[in-house]
Amino acid sequence: MGVTMNGEGRYLYGIIESAKRIEFGPVGLPGGDPMVYTIHHRDLGACVSGYPPQREIRADAEHCLAHERVLEAIMQRFTILPFEFGTVAPTEAEVVKLLSRHRNGIKLALRRLHGRVEVGVKAFWKSLQAAALEVAKEHTAIARYRREIASKPPEETYQDRIQLGEMVAVALGEKRKREANSLAGTLKRVAADVSQGATVGDTMVLNAAFLIRKADFPRFEQTLKALGKRLDGRLDFKYSGPLPPYSFTGLSLRV
Repeated sequence: MGVTMNGEGRYLYGIIESAKRIEFGPVGLPGGDPMVYTIHHRDLGACVSGYPPQREIRADAEHCLAHERVLEAIMQRFTILPFEFGTVAPTEAEVVKLLSRHRNGIKLALRRLHGRVEVGVKAFWKSLQAAALEVAKEHTAIARYRREIASKPPEETYQDRIQLGEMVAVALGEKRKREANSLAGTLKRVAADVSQGATVGDTMVLNAAFLIRKADFPRFEQTLKALGKRLDGRLDFKYSGPLPPYSFTGLSLRV
């Protein structure tokens, strides 16, 4: 068993409902005491490991993977309210204060998240050029303007081509929103909630997190695979999960 002195910091992984001290083994973040255990206020337990509060925590693969491994181990047994990566409390007493101060909110969040996990889904157009061609077919004004430009010498159409590009960009943005809402709506049928995030880059169509019951995860996967099959040639899908419900905690827990 690792030995953690009261004066040392505590790295915070998440909060569970438990009145008894629980040890999850020597699996904690590198650079600190490896033993992961719970600190309690009544029937709430913060899952922690000892970590010097002044030591920098690098967001590299080693530390991020260690953080995720601990959360995955806890998720096997409990519903967890996760902390953001890199959250450190200066003392054990501060952890107890946090649990006490936010007790009602934590209990409500754990009740809402009970038996549920998060799945992240991203969808990308396979070809931006193909999506632009679809837009041209869908918008008669763009198609007509495109034909007019094509009938003129290139040296006479510089400003026209800029304007056409702007029209296509606006239409692509609208198309991206429509497709994102359609995809999210389909997946939401097998989810309890959805949180849509900002897209990054020109080809990303959907960046969303879905809150699902653990028992519904196979059905969610099947729905996602069916979407991928139906839209093969147009869209690529990537998903991650099951994960702790980062996007649905509804709390900002700071120490």
